[in-house]
Amino acid sequence: MKLNKKKYWIAGIVLILVCVGAYLKFANSDGEKDEKDLYIQPSIRTIENKQILSGKLVSSKEVNLKSELGGVIEAIYVNVGDEVKKGQAIAKLRTLPDPKMSQEAERQISVAHTNLERVRANYERNKTLYEKDVIAKQDLEVSVQEYKLAETDLRNANENKKIVTQGFSRKNGFVSDVVCSTTDGIVLDIPVKTGTTIMNRNNFNEGTTIATIADMNQILFKGQINERDLSKLDLGKKMLIRVNALRNQTFESEVVKISPKGVDVGGITRFDIEAKLLVSAVDLYKFKSGFTASAEFVVDRVSNAISIEEKYIRYKEDTSYVYIKNGEVKKRIILETGISDGQYIEIIKGLRKNDKVMKEEMENEK
Repeated sequence: MKLNKKKYWIAGIVLILVCVGAYLKFANSDGEKDEKDLYIQPSIRTIENKQILSGKLVSSKEVNLKSELGGVIEAIYVNVGDEVKKGQAIAKLRTLPDPKMSQEAERQISVAHTNLERVRANYERNKTLYEKDVIAKQDLEVSVQEYKLAETDLRNANENKKIVTQGFSRKNGFVSDVVCSTTDGIVLDIPVKTGTTIMNRNNFNEGTTIATIADMNQILFKGQINERDLSKLDLGKKMLIRVNALRNQTFESEVVKISPKGVDVGGITRFDIEAKLLVSAVDLYKFKSGFTASAEFVVDRVSNAISIEEKYIRYKEDTSYVYIKNGEVKKRIILETGISDGQYIEIIKGLRKNDKVMKEEMENEK
């Protein structure tokens, strides 16, 4: 009986010692954890201050096809997205003659015909007189030249009438009622349909766009930059382009154009910029004209900088400061800061790598 009691006492003492040991271990680890949660240490890193511009992707060359003749779209030979070659037929027109222009064309033919009859009569008369040695050969040659010129004027008047009434002339193999592509590329847009009435392009009217053709062999990023950041951007500077439609894939680019004239946007002067995407021919198929994108470029950069997260810095008027642990004492340190990447900030003066920046004081001051 006494032996059993002794065993119980020993087991109880062991259990108590185990509990005390576990408590002390937990208390020490919790204390260490609390200690680490009280401060952070500066780190050495490269800090980049980046600027982000919004914009879109476009082809380097886009052509709006227009006709020199007005009329009705009779046929369209391509679809949006088709690849076309220079000279390929895009659409055919059926012209609607202008009554005034038709009347003027008839008048020109009548004038040219009357003039030809007069010149022909003069030529035949001078030819007879020359054969009779009444006039000199030089006078006959003048009559011949006038006769040929009058014939040319009548032919031109007839060709002009065909253009006005039919919409085209087959002279020299040129058929102007068919609108052809002026470049190799992809059809981006066809804003007209069969049966649509279009206006011709002339000195007084831009004309109706029949199709937009884009050369997609070179893609540009187009955006705007604030005047305050303009000094950080030069021709040839590299930028990283992030394309939203391609799951934020990034592509390298190079600035190729900076507008010499700014525009006012909401009271802020902005300058148009263009950057050429530096991608291989294999990747060109990924891009569509009009994709929204953002451009990112480095404004400032510093390497091997002592830095801390900005959230641990306090500000009072024009002074920035932190508290550091100096033994058992908490000391207020005035900082001189440099550039920031939005999370980490460069510490030019005030902190060393091994300093312990207190968090607790920061939380108490909030």
